[in-house]
Amino acid sequence: MAVRMTEYSNWTDYHDLALIFLSCMHDPDGSGDPGEADTVASVLRERASNLSSEGVRRVVNDATLVYFSQTGQDMVSAAVASLPGRFSKPELLDVLQDLATIVSADGLVYPEEVSFISRIAEAWGLD
Repeated sequence: MAVRMTEYSNWTDYHDLALIFLSCMHDPDGSGDPGEADTVASVLRERASNLSSEGVRRVVNDATLVYFSQTGQDMVSAAVASLPGRFSKPELLDVLQDLATIVSADGLVYPEEVSFISRIAEAWGLD
């Protein structure tokens, strides 16, 4: 199922963050743990304090639909590439900390998860 971005005319930085968070939760070990999923929503809720709980849920749902679409990985790559132009270095460091929080939510941190976060840090020039 291809996702047309016109279906998401209200796509925001929060959507990009959710997309990266979902990728961090799912991609490195090939599965998503319920604890990690809850943490994605919790971390996003903390970042998006101006959104209601329903708004955060909508952002996560939108990002999930895009993530699992045919263009999902391209959208994750675009989100990763675009954040340094919109976020300060301290904000990017905070996002890396959020990613570490997400991968450790299940009580285990796999080498693939560390590598995933390291690749993002490198892409953002924070290695």
